Amino acid sequence: MMLQLAFRNLWRRKRRTVITALSIAFGFWLAVILIGIRESVSHRFIEVGAKGSFGFLTVAARDFESRKAQLSHFQPSAELKDIIASVPEIRAAVPRRIGESILQSTHQNTGAGWMAVDPKLENADVNLFCHYLKEGTCGPEWKRGAIIGSTLAEKLKVKRDDELIYTLQFANGQSISLMTHVQGIFHTASEDLDGHLYLIPIDELEAELPASARYFSYMAIFVDNAYQVARVTRELNSRLPPELKAFTWQETQPSLVEFFAADRLIFMILLVFICLIIAAGIATCMNMNFIERRREIGTLLAIGMYPRQILVLLLQEALALGIVGTCLGTLITAPFYLYLNLHGVDISRMMGYSMTAGGITQGDMVLHCRLLLWQALGIAAAPILSSLLASLIPAYLASTTMPVEILREA
Repeated sequence: MMLQLAFRNLWRRKRRTVITALSIAFGFWLAVILIGIRESVSHRFIEVGAKGSFGFLTVAARDFESRKAQLSHFQPSAELKDIIASVPEIRAAVPRRIGESILQSTHQNTGAGWMAVDPKLENADVNLFCHYLKEGTCGPEWKRGAIIGSTLAEKLKVKRDDELIYTLQFANGQSISLMTHVQGIFHTASEDLDGHLYLIPIDELEAELPASARYFSYMAIFVDNAYQVARVTRELNSRLPPELKAFTWQETQPSLVEFFAADRLIFMILLVFICLIIAAGIATCMNMNFIERRREIGTLLAIGMYPRQILVLLLQEALALGIVGTCLGTLITAPFYLYLNLHGVDISRMMGYSMTAGGITQGDMVLHCRLLLWQALGIAAAPILSSLLASLIPAYLASTTMPVEILREA
């Protein structure tokens, strides 16, 4: 009954109610779009970083963090494969080996990082460079030859099928020079990756190495989304043998974590600012409502209505206003959200062809919008709570005013 009365009272001043509801709806729209795009971009950066190096999780020797990644090594055992296979959230596990080398063509030579991979396990779903491959093949049909970055190919003045010599140096000081050819070229739009990295099949590399030098640096683990990482890491660490450990992407890519921390702080300040603007509008609306209805409120108090009932009535009006604004915001926001979620917006013309954060470059410049359930519920609840909080002081002042004073002023 009281809530029905609250809704009816709102429409006594239709223009003010509509303007306030539209301001709430705009804040709702802004929050959904900003949070949704940020969530999508953040997840995309994590995914790109995972595919380009260590995965969402990394299984490696326990000294992996304390030593350079290329110096840490282990051999994937049947036991490890069984442990990984027993975790249903894991969709792929690919062993990789990384290191530094001198790469030489008939024209030039330069220092470059290398990644040895198993072509049978690598594809565009788990390997960033397969995704951005513009020449050559990647996958089981890739038997021999190097896949190099486009900028590195320009430095060395090579094209597909040209010969290369790469010189590796091991921890014991020994070095070895091996010959290969350019099998493919990738272009990620990251100068660091395109200009300093190449991939080679692990079988091709190990065929020329002594048995003691055949090992992997780590195993990159991929899950369906980054929100499963913490739980899967705990589960793996409870099952792994003592010499191995599972590391999260936060541990293997600290620069990305630092970027997200700074970005989160800026974003929270922006959202608080938006909420304060909306709350100020609601408080002004409710205060004007109280001023215009002083005689009515005084009459209700004079005929025996309790101050608590007046307080509840005014708060329910604020609640009704928040609900109306949220519903209106949902109707306005839904088409924008669905379009961004399904199709996205290409911003490459505005920002160039890549975006870098925490040392990770994203070549895909299509912005999408995605929200988790708890985020959507939080955004929906925020305008309603803001309406209640913003109207609390005006409602309290109205309910505690002496009816004699109000009627005397009127």
